[in-house]
Amino acid sequence: MLSVEKLSAGYGKKPVLTDVDISAMPSGTITAFLGQNGAGKSTLLRSLAGLHKAGGVLHLDGVDITRQSPAQRARAITYMPQSLPQRVALTVLEATIGALRASSRDPDAVKRSLAVLDRLGISNLAMAQLDSLSGGQRQLASLAQALVRKPRVLLLDEPTSALDVAHQIRVMRTIREITEEQGIISIAVLHDLGLACRWCDRLVLLSGGRVVSDGEPQHALTPDVLNQVYGVTGRIERCSRGFIQVLIDEVA
Repeated sequence: MLSVEKLSAGYGKKPVLTDVDISAMPSGTITAFLGQNGAGKSTLLRSLAGLHKAGGVLHLDGVDITRQSPAQRARAITYMPQSLPQRVALTVLEATIGALRASSRDPDAVKRSLAVLDRLGISNLAMAQLDSLSGGQRQLASLAQALVRKPRVLLLDEPTSALDVAHQIRVMRTIREITEEQGIISIAVLHDLGLACRWCDRLVLLSGGRVVSDGEPQHALTPDVLNQVYGVTGRIERCSRGFIQVLIDEVA
């Protein structure tokens, strides 16, 4: 389990997150961080990864990982950024193998990497150069590099932002399946409330650097929360298959 206690972070003298508490996130579950731009979602994710300096305590399976070295934390936590670096002279397969070998000496690195690419539906891009990919393809290649490492904690910063609808569903379904199969603690920054409600076990909504609402989708999202976080009026309903739907009426 992963929990967050009194996490605060900022940029220079400007606070971005203040005393954020998130109770235990169990293995095999997906938690979504939601909120408007500037709410602190990505800063919170980077703080969990150890990529942004923050105060507070992070417990992973009973161990305060803020006291661990960056190398120790990196072995347990994999972070997928919003976009891959530009001008990387590697193929998709080479980058995926490299991500795996950064944390493991797996003799089947090539086989394992190809299996992840196939699962994401991009095995046809294995020999393509990263710099030749479209935005959506680069997003999937980045996700492959994260998933191939089989981390304890998987942190995903807007994993569906550059994808069409079909690939959004494929990616979220794959994250869901792998999270459950491998007992991963997955956390994703998302903007699409529909995707979050459909695929995530828990929603943490942020506003002004603080947690406004936290819980299962049917409890975390209410008309009052939509108004407070997004400044809109709306309704929360269930579709015929039982999934939560958010219907936005207008700007508040």
